[in-house]
Amino acid sequence: MRFRGCHDRRTVFPARRIAPARRGFVLHHRKKAWLDLACELIPAGQPEAENPLDPDLPGGKEEGIALLLADKLTALGLTVDLKARTPHRLNVIADLPGASEGPSLILNDHLDTYPAGDWAAWTMTGGHPFRPTRHGDLLYARGTSDTRGNLACTLLAVEAIRAAGVRLKGTLKCVYTADEEKNGPDGSIFLLDECGLAADYTIVCEPTAWTAPDGGWGMGIAIANCGNFLVEVETSGIKTHLWRPDTGINAITKMMELLPQLEKMSIARALANYPRVLLMDEPFGALDAQTRAMMQEALLNIWAELRTTVLFITHDIEEAIFLGDRVVVMSANPGRIVADIRVDIPRPRTPEVQFSEAFLDIKRECFAHIRSETLKAFAHQQNATALS
Repeated sequence: MRFRGCHDRRTVFPARRIAPARRGFVLHHRKKAWLDLACELIPAGQPEAENPLDPDLPGGKEEGIALLLADKLTALGLTVDLKARTPHRLNVIADLPGASEGPSLILNDHLDTYPAGDWAAWTMTGGHPFRPTRHGDLLYARGTSDTRGNLACTLLAVEAIRAAGVRLKGTLKCVYTADEEKNGPDGSIFLLDECGLAADYTIVCEPTAWTAPDGGWGMGIAIANCGNFLVEVETSGIKTHLWRPDTGINAITKMMELLPQLEKMSIARALANYPRVLLMDEPFGALDAQTRAMMQEALLNIWAELRTTVLFITHDIEEAIFLGDRVVVMSANPGRIVADIRVDIPRPRTPEVQFSEAFLDIKRECFAHIRSETLKAFAHQQNATALS
């Protein structure tokens, strides 16, 4: 989203202002309030709000959770607007006007969840992924951290502001999007590009994990500029007669030459610090076939020099085999490794290797695994729709 990220590290209840006994009571009260609210939000609108990982399958339907949130925000005195680009995929926008023209702030979260997968695998919740179940200090269910539990925190924050009678200088907006919190065609992109949503700052309530050099990990607050930086590039040419292309300049050809160079810059920037492991999540997915092939060769040439370990995510079987030493196939839901296939094809590789028997044998094996998982995912989606 086109907003600057802003997160405040100050505690809500400073220790120096509240006596220990009183502070313990307040924190216990808020913990119970969060637990009760999270347990209400987690099953709301499920399993319809599950958003499949396969983009070719129908998207989730966040209508149920959106309507519940709209009621709660209205009860808190906010002005609520529901917007949808696609039926049953509602976005919630709730405004709390400020006292003056101060900076505006968005509390942002998304309404969909990952698919729950095999319900029988949810052993901590009695075989029901949307039945919140507490075990000690842990709450189990699909959506506890991603992100119905975070939704509960934003609602409690607004409730605290209203209860304290605080009038903020600028407008506070609760924006809960269909799809993910960013780059969702039915959610954030729709709100920004078609509905004119804007703000000075945003707090995105998405889990932010960190990993220490010693292997330790945890959750932290990430402060960053967030969003898409849009650059418009135009190429120009010289018109000419159809039969004399040599006397003109083709603007389309110039653009085709430019795109691979921009992709190379992106890869080079990622490798500039010589990372031990580089994650590339479908970097060539939006390119046409010819440009994509050129970028695959460019990546192999760069890799041959640096030998950095690359974890490359792709939905293209041929791309995975051509680039990789191993092809790891993931199951539909939940995401588990179902096959780890070695690519014993010598390097350096040229595009012609894709017609070799060794390449085609690996392609057949990968296709069989992926086909099986796709059918399972589609059947699960149909069953979930039938049950709803």
